[in-house]
Amino acid sequence: MTRKTFVSLALIAVLVWNSCNVLAQSALNYLGICFGGSNLHLQDQHASPLIYRSNGIAPSLQFIHQSDVYIHFAEVSFAYNKLKALPDNFTTQHYAGRVRYALMTNLFRSNERLHIYAGGSIQSFFNRSDYSYTYLTIPNVRAITSWYWSHSFDLASQVEYSFASRKFITARLFIPLISNVSRPEYSPSGDYNYTTNSWDMKTFGKTVFLTDNLSFNAHIAFQTLLAEKFNLQLSYEFQHVKYTKPVELKMYSNAFRIGLFYCF
Repeated sequence: MTRKTFVSLALIAVLVWNSCNVLAQSALNYLGICFGGSNLHLQDQHASPLIYRSNGIAPSLQFIHQSDVYIHFAEVSFAYNKLKALPDNFTTQHYAGRVRYALMTNLFRSNERLHIYAGGSIQSFFNRSDYSYTYLTIPNVRAITSWYWSHSFDLASQVEYSFASRKFITARLFIPLISNVSRPEYSPSGDYNYTTNSWDMKTFGKTVFLTDNLSFNAHIAFQTLLAEKFNLQLSYEFQHVKYTKPVELKMYSNAFRIGLFYCF
C-alpha cells in the first residue's frame, strides 16, 4: 500500500461526503474539544522486556455530522505519558497521536431512539517511545527510540441510544482490516542516523491484514444539553495494539475525557 493509494482513497472519501450531504435530511453538527487523562501499559520487546506504565494527558478534537441516513465522524487526538518500569530507574517518554475519518450508514432504528450504524474509516495512528535510564548518579541516559506507526482502513460501527433531543449515549468500535505499519528494524542500529545522532522513523512500512495487526479502538460517550448551542460530553476510550514485527509489541490504554461541543 503506497502513499498514492492513501491519497486516492482520501479523495474518494471527500466525494462520498459530498454525495451523502445531498441525500441527508435533518442534519446536525457537533464540534467539540475534549480534555482528560490516560493510563497506558506498554511492552515493546524491541526496546526492553520490561512493562512500562503510567498516567498522562489525552486531549482530543472531534467533529460529528449526523443525519437520519449517515454519520461522518472525524477525530484528532494526542497523548503523552512519562512511563516507568520496575525497577523505576528505567523511564520512557511516550508520545501518541491519531487522525481519523469515518463514514457510517444507518442500518437499523427503533422508535427513533435506538440506532445502529456500520461503515468504514481511514486512520493514521502514531506511537513513539524514547527510552532512558539512570546510571549511578547520572539521570536520563539515552537508550533507544522505538515506534509503531499504522495507517489503516478500518471496519467502523456505532450503536446510539437517544434519551431526548441532543441527549444520547454512543458506543463506537474501530477494527483495522488492512494496515501499513512502520516499525524499527530488528537491529537497534538499523535505523540509527549517525549524522543527526537519532533514529530515523519511516512513515510507511509493511502492508498487513487483520490477523497480523491485532488491534482495536473503542469509544463510549454520553452527551447532554448544556446550553442552547452547547453540549457536555463524558467519554471513555480503550485502545489495544498487538504487533509482532520485528519483535512483539503489546500496548493498551484507557482514557477518560470531558468535552464541550458546539452544536449547529
